[in-house]
Amino acid sequence: MTTKAARRLLLLYLAALTIALMYPGVLPFNRVDPRVLGMPFVVFWSAAWVALGAIALGLLEWAITRDERAAERRRPTRPTGMP
Repeated sequence: MTTKAARRLLLLYLAALTIALMYPGVLPFNRVDPRVLGMPFVVFWSAAWVALGAIALGLLEWAITRDERAAERRRPTRPTGMP
């Protein structure tokens, strides 16, 4: 995955996060009865989106680091004995 693609996916994720956690997007999941890991479903819904955000940012960091290392390998190096 390139850095450009990772950034686009992160922007799509942030748009989905905004819709899913704001007023109209959270209404179908605003329930107390089904509990997941001891939390009401709406709390689990919010926590899951935050956890996915951490994963998405980690993937972006991985893509950026990988591209920087590849660019470093392509960069010509100076001979060690010359100024």
